[in-house]
Amino acid sequence: MAKIRIRYFTSRKGRGGKLRYYWQPKTELIKAGWKIERLPDDEIKAMHRAAQLNKDLDAWRDGTRAMAFNAKQGSIEALAADYKSSRHYRDLAAQTQLSYGRCLTILLRLIGDMPVTAVTPKTVQIIYDGMREKTPAKAAAVIRVLRLLMQFAVRQNLIAINPAARPGLKNTAKKGLIWSPEAVAAFVKTADAMGHHSHGTAVMLNEWIGQRLGDVLALSVAAAGDNGITLRQNKTGAAVSLPVQLVPHLAARLTGQAARNRRGAVAATVLIASAAGSPFKIDWFSHLFAKIRTQVAADHPEIPELPQLVFKNLRHTAVTRLAEAGCEIYEIAAVTGHSLVSCQQIIDRYMTRTKKMSENAFRRRMAAEDI
Repeated sequence: MAKIRIRYFTSRKGRGGKLRYYWQPKTELIKAGWKIERLPDDEIKAMHRAAQLNKDLDAWRDGTRAMAFNAKQGSIEALAADYKSSRHYRDLAAQTQLSYGRCLTILLRLIGDMPVTAVTPKTVQIIYDGMREKTPAKAAAVIRVLRLLMQFAVRQNLIAINPAARPGLKNTAKKGLIWSPEAVAAFVKTADAMGHHSHGTAVMLNEWIGQRLGDVLALSVAAAGDNGITLRQNKTGAAVSLPVQLVPHLAARLTGQAARNRRGAVAATVLIASAAGSPFKIDWFSHLFAKIRTQVAADHPEIPELPQLVFKNLRHTAVTRLAEAGCEIYEIAAVTGHSLVSCQQIIDRYMTRTKKMSENAFRRRMAAEDI
């Protein structure tokens, strides 16, 4: 009698030589959310279970089921697998998927086995409070992803109300904090002295162009050319044209950075590259950024905002400087890449109203009234 072969059905001897049966999918399936499962000790029952798992797997591959069904039914782990295979996750930019994936990993470690229906607002607060004291920014990021995940559960009719809808997050950074010209100059000088020339270039550049860190790190060496920078933002797909060649000191810095990259042991393909010529990952860049900022803050106590400044604040700074210069909303949108419809809301979020703005307003009124 021919032996029946079932995909991913395997056996191995346990203690005492007794056979144990397993359903063991390939590595790529495990990465997608499917797990190795210990099957019943009875061979017939084990084969039936393996066949059922293969049936679920085929339905998942065909798109008629969206989750890895050997995860515990109704659990956060199963929900996360379902979410990661849905269009809501697949349509995200690659960098956003990476960021969300890290947060999901943390959530699975904390509450992966918990039933979706058992998650309450108190559960959310326990997770947040447990992380916030040591890692406030990470805690907020994890809870935001949990909020998205639970909203996905609402759409799947698993729950009626999102328990993470109002998580009570506290701001981890001052809203609207901007870089003063003195802070930019101090950071660039210190970064160069520490051998992190590309970090100084990134800060000097982004004070003018106000882009997200991922887009800055993706700029090619050609960005140092005479035709300015043209990029398509990874998060939104918006295309922006940035005439940095019109700013003499910035154009000189970019040219120097490109020349430095060419002299490296490995010719860099990106503008903001490590000393070895390799591209930065966001975590690596941010770690070195924090190290430089600590040194700058120690060297320049006369600039009190330095310890709180982050790279993201340069996006705030660019918008603020453009507004101070009297740029129209559509002009600012041309730099930031936001739509005209949402640009005013974005400006209200990013722009810090400064003394210079009020002075400009008074001068305009005085000119209008011939004072």
